[in-house]
Amino acid sequence: MSNFGFLQRHMSKSLFEMKDKSQDIDFVIQVLDARAINLTACNNEILKIYNKKILINIALKLDFANAISKSNDIIYISVLNKNSRQIIINWIKNKLKNKINSFKEKGLINPHFYGVVVGIPNVGKSSLIKLLSSKKKINIENRPGVTKNIQLFKINDLFSIYDTPGVLFKNAKNIEEIWRLAILGCVSKNFFNLDKIIEEALCFYFEFYSLEIRKYFGYNSPYFYESFLEFLINKYNFYKKNKEPDRIKCLNFLFNIFLNNKICKINYEKKNK
Repeated sequence: MSNFGFLQRHMSKSLFEMKDKSQDIDFVIQVLDARAINLTACNNEILKIYNKKILINIALKLDFANAISKSNDIIYISVLNKNSRQIIINWIKNKLKNKINSFKEKGLINPHFYGVVVGIPNVGKSSLIKLLSSKKKINIENRPGVTKNIQLFKINDLFSIYDTPGVLFKNAKNIEEIWRLAILGCVSKNFFNLDKIIEEALCFYFEFYSLEIRKYFGYNSPYFYESFLEFLINKYNFYKKNKEPDRIKCLNFLFNIFLNNKICKINYEKKNK
């Protein structure tokens, strides 16, 4: 079976599990990447499942984001901030205030509410759950699809949250969205042309973050894609044993730098001219 066929089946299974749990859910936490809010939002197919639930948007990876336009409907969080957990809990309490008061008026002194965490792969769902549940270890990797099944985590006496598998529910419409999703780690680079991903990413960096990328690599010449790759191959000695340039090694080297946000803080909402 092809990787794509497996992905489609896994997506269908996840949607079924999410629908099955939807009747037990009081609120939905949608996790976004602060570097690309609109791009990393879930497709409507997911949100329709929970369309009558309270929606809480949380943007993570704030430490990597540059010049973002903040919205009052989104909490922008760094998991490194020791106050982040309480900020989120307070936000959930505020969003559920009417529901909490309604239960207490009915005589239920200690109500318990259930939420679900949704988001496309690698936006930080597992990191958020680790933060909220105070778990010392949750299976986290910098690649899509690590979470395989829906799991329940207790936050406190008032809230618990379900995690959902990190399956891609995002239909990229063009190469501009594809390379961004790949660089963010939301889709596997193996599904696409790596050369094209790197070419698009470099074009973006040299247009919007030229000073930063030039400083990072010590590159002072006019930018041309092939010339830049040749520069890197010589600089980092990316050659095969037969002395031929190792282009693939160079492309993977660049991909990992972009994936791990090594060059500078960035905003992937900017559009190429």
